[in-house]
Amino acid sequence: MKRLFFVIIGLLLVTITLNGQIKYSITDFKPTDIRESRLYFRTGSSVYGDCNKDEYDYSGVPDSILGDYVSIFNKNDNTAVQFDVYLEYRIKRESKNNSFYSISYVNSNITNGKRVTESRDFNSNVIYDSYYESEGIYKQYDINLYSMNNFNHYFTKNIGISNELQFNIYVNYYKDEDKSNGIRNSEYYLTNIIKREDKYSSENKNNEKRNTINLKYYTGPIFGRLYEGQYSAIAMELVDELEKEKLLKKKPTNSQIEQLAKIIYAEKNRYYQDSREKRKKQLKTIIDFLVGNNIIEDSVLPILTIDDIYNYSSANFSTDNIINGISISNNAPNFNRPFGIYGGIKIGGGYNENNSLYEYIDLGDMRIVTLYDSLMTPVSIDTTTDEYDKRIDVRAYGDYNYSIKGFVTYGKPFGWHFHYISNLTFESIFYDEKNYKLLTYDDSEDYDSTLTRDISGESRLIRQNYGSYYNQFQYFLNSRTVLNFDQQLELYNKEYKFDERLNYNYYSLRSNIGVSGRYYITPSFYLFLGINYSYDKYFDRPYYIIDNDNIIKKYETSSSRDSWNIRFSTYFYL
Repeated sequence: MKRLFFVIIGLLLVTITLNGQIKYSITDFKPTDIRESRLYFRTGSSVYGDCNKDEYDYSGVPDSILGDYVSIFNKNDNTAVQFDVYLEYRIKRESKNNSFYSISYVNSNITNGKRVTESRDFNSNVIYDSYYESEGIYKQYDINLYSMNNFNHYFTKNIGISNELQFNIYVNYYKDEDKSNGIRNSEYYLTNIIKREDKYSSENKNNEKRNTINLKYYTGPIFGRLYEGQYSAIAMELVDELEKEKLLKKKPTNSQIEQLAKIIYAEKNRYYQDSREKRKKQLKTIIDFLVGNNIIEDSVLPILTIDDIYNYSSANFSTDNIINGISISNNAPNFNRPFGIYGGIKIGGGYNENNSLYEYIDLGDMRIVTLYDSLMTPVSIDTTTDEYDKRIDVRAYGDYNYSIKGFVTYGKPFGWHFHYISNLTFESIFYDEKNYKLLTYDDSEDYDSTLTRDISGESRLIRQNYGSYYNQFQYFLNSRTVLNFDQQLELYNKEYKFDERLNYNYYSLRSNIGVSGRYYITPSFYLFLGINYSYDKYFDRPYYIIDNDNIIKKYETSSSRDSWNIRFSTYFYL
């Protein structure tokens, strides 16, 4: 129903937009000779908030394991301020038979946030009822280095082979401080005692350091091509806006608009050492063409309009097609206003390594236990206080993996105002984890620092399946304003196999709908506002239990999550 709603909105926008527009189509010009290199720097800050609500169902798990829980409810409200620094270098080369696309970037984030959590669990007979709340502050530092290089060779116009190399290093440091309190009520059918009440409060710190290294290579057959649509779109916008301001001496023909698109294409792909000289010559070439074909007057007003629209349109289209923060360049060259169809099947292999250190420090907690008799009169009160406790978990593993993935991307423009793009991807990855380590140290007041667990060298077979479907409707209201309507559907499955008797399957389904907008104050400075709603369903997530006869038993559980997110950001580009 939600998908249909957005499709209807899109069709209405198309109808309104195309009414009275020029008949030339962006798809009339298909550039196949592109030589572009770009280095740019982005910095900005964001203020965002989200609200997550989780519900769990443990009705299939016996009371000997989880106290006969029926459901658990969690609510998490989070607000944060984030500062972002981004440096990217991009190369794009297109010819008739070959294409090369490379994107490398380093991105760093600093986040300061506040989190409020509420949790409640109970069962249908009210034998167990618990309430918990906490409030905390956190900080997070991220550094991400990523490089993706894609080389395609076409044997025919639309059939070829693709080679792709990806490299990623990610470093994360996270720390938080929490203060929490709660109350737990339990009923017992024992002589004289029917109820136990636990009140507790605690204060703790968490510190986590994590780093990941990932290297992957893919190869396989591809079909179709995506074409760069920004050149025709800029030409159409220039003509459209000049007509609205009544600055056209005559309407250009389709052939003349295509010539203008080719001029913009040639100028944007021409190398200039001086950026000021580049801007002057690009504008002069465009103006000379329009004046020479008697389309505009050689006067100040049309020249100012062309200068303004050209600069903002170029900045606008240079912001990549991003769907819910995920660039479709994972599967296809990241073109601006892409149109056409492009897909393929690739096989790949690589290496992945993860290392983490998690430190938990309990600064102090207090528990008050009260027992009541059948008349609900307290008969016993016990207070326990712990001042200090510390635990450190060290995890490290590396694995070689291989995978197969299929994908298809489709782009379609409607005039210069409206653009549609979709992407369908499926990937199955197989791991054989080696050198897996989990080391736990306990450094509390009651115990010496000891190694409590070491499973070095254990191997785990893992299979991971991932499928995704994205839709994005873009509406370019004008050269300064862009609206995005996004839809996302993801299916994820992960299977662990420890030995012949024990394995573990985990499934999740995510549906996301988002609306966002960008407004350019200058060609290098814009504002962003986005709202997203997500619904997640987790199912077939079993607990495995070994009973007294050493028999493994499986119990199914499920959970769901509703999540709202709103983000306001400001970004500055160089």
